[in-house]
Amino acid sequence: MESPAYQKKIQQLNIMKKRNLFIAPLFAVATFFATAHVAEAGGCYAAPVVYKVQTVCVNTCKYKKVAYDHCNQPYYYWVTVYTFKDIYSNGTSRVWTRTVTA
Repeated sequence: MESPAYQKKIQQLNIMKKRNLFIAPLFAVATFFATAHVAEAGGCYAAPVVYKVQTVCVNTCKYKKVAYDHCNQPYYYWVTVYTFKDIYSNGTSRVWTRTVTA
């Protein structure tokens, strides 16, 4: 025969076991989100969206070039070089050229 104090202690242990079965998954989920937040603060973040705002023609130059045909005779032609500048939303820019023969 078990004493009433022993039975009370067994009941308390059973209640604590049930509570632990409920609290353990909550603790695991909370730990997951806490570590995900720490990893995000450490450098794993989504890059900001950068888009092209404007393209400007900076310079236009014409050059006379020479080429040679199959008989080694020179012939001349004109080349136009356009220089463009792309401006982006974060303030950066990129310069590029396009060559067109006329």
